[in-house]
Amino acid sequence: MLRFEDQEAREVAYTTLENVLYKGEIRDMFTKTQTYNDNTQLTGATLKKMILDRLPMKILEQMHTVNSMGKSDKEMIEIISNAG
Repeated sequence: MLRFEDQEAREVAYTTLENVLYKGEIRDMFTKTQTYNDNTQLTGATLKKMILDRLPMKILEQMHTVNSMGKSDKEMIEIISNAG
């Protein structure tokens, strides 16, 4: 089946996704991230980097007590949620 996409909508969603920041509520950040990622469809290392780059150092430090390397996107989000 041929898939048609609105490339402009995807680019707008990507730009908006890049601007999602942590503002004290990790679940709010993930809700917004997932909403915009529905159109951009980022996965794996790209999505993880985008999320990790926006987290405060305190959460990153808490995450390092758990080995997060090699985890799936879902597992990584759960680790971050527990740390936040």
